[in-house]
Amino acid sequence: MKRYSHVTFALLLGLTAKAFAQGNYYYPEGPVVQGLFEAGGAVSTGDSSRFLDGGFTLGGGVLVHPAPGPLAFRATFDYTRLEASRELIDEASAATGTDFRHGQAEIYSLRLNALFEVPLSPFTRGYLTAGVGGANERLSLDRDFRPPVLGVEFFPGAFAGRRDDSDFTYNVGAGLNFSQGNWESFFVEATYEHVNTPQATTFVPIRVGVHF
Repeated sequence: MKRYSHVTFALLLGLTAKAFAQGNYYYPEGPVVQGLFEAGGAVSTGDSSRFLDGGFTLGGGVLVHPAPGPLAFRATFDYTRLEASRELIDEASAATGTDFRHGQAEIYSLRLNALFEVPLSPFTRGYLTAGVGGANERLSLDRDFRPPVLGVEFFPGAFAGRRDDSDFTYNVGAGLNFSQGNWESFFVEATYEHVNTPQATTFVPIRVGVHF
């Protein structure tokens, strides 16, 4: 799954970069504002992959083309859930003497992105995107037949003292946008996302969505 996410991200980046060699492209005249909805899978990367497995993400927002040209701006609010790894659950159980069975990190993020769009065909746009924002991350563990327990304060090593954090986040990525007539379209996008918690959380979501 992790290898698939990296290959998908590289493929989208390559296709988008190739589009810079294309000819003229039609841009909307005047400001255009669209709503959007997005959902997909997410895979933890780097050091985060020791403690967190894959999960899912969903969200929505607005996309704005302020003037004719390739530049657009996007504001999105997303919810991402990543499952706790077996390693993290075993460490927490051993450290606290509690039989934890499940766990998850829940990330609520508000992102502001710039997009640079380029043509691939009369009905397909590639784009590069980068942005910043803020995120709240809550990591909790569960015991069967009992309420969830915020056990992160017991975690040894890098996760010691971590419980419920709100921090700066940034992301970079690439995507493809497919016209469905008028201003409606659907898109697929892969990004690298970094949440600047005390022990940084990094993951790669692969999203599909619609503009309307």
